[in-house]
Amino acid sequence: MTDNHVKDFAEKNESLSPIHSSLPMKTIGIIAKKGRSEARELTKQICSWCAERGLSVYIEKDLNIITNQAQRVDPLDLILSVEAVVVLGGDGTLLSVARIPGSEKVLIVPVNLGGLGFLTEIRADEIFNLLEQIIAGRYTIDSRMLLEVVLIRNKKPHETYRILND
Repeated sequence: MTDNHVKDFAEKNESLSPIHSSLPMKTIGIIAKKGRSEARELTKQICSWCAERGLSVYIEKDLNIITNQAQRVDPLDLILSVEAVVVLGGDGTLLSVARIPGSEKVLIVPVNLGGLGFLTEIRADEIFNLLEQIIAGRYTIDSRMLLEVVLIRNKKPHETYRILND
């Protein structure tokens, strides 16, 4: 994704607001669709890329890759430990990340690894240029409404659901 692409996209979407960070980003998380070889390979590449830049990287502890360039944690701890999370997969993977408590406070970078993605617009070949912009604090945010629904039974909370409005 080039700077012009980001700018053009932002101009077409008035709801986007520029974010200017005075501090460089230092922690990145990666959540990848399980069972996808391209997700595992891209995760390793992103881990190496981040290590070369002195960034801390967190990945899901059950992600089936070999790397010593990332800390393995469960998804909740990952979300609570990072400034941005790269989501490798499709819309379903992105929606599963949006359901993690605390995800609304983290920059989510959705990368589409295949099929049609309505929410995951970023292509795999764009991720490193985009990450360069993000860690420098030059990016825009496309805000989505996140709803939390609590199911009440017998006047007590029974279940809670988080829903991302696409």
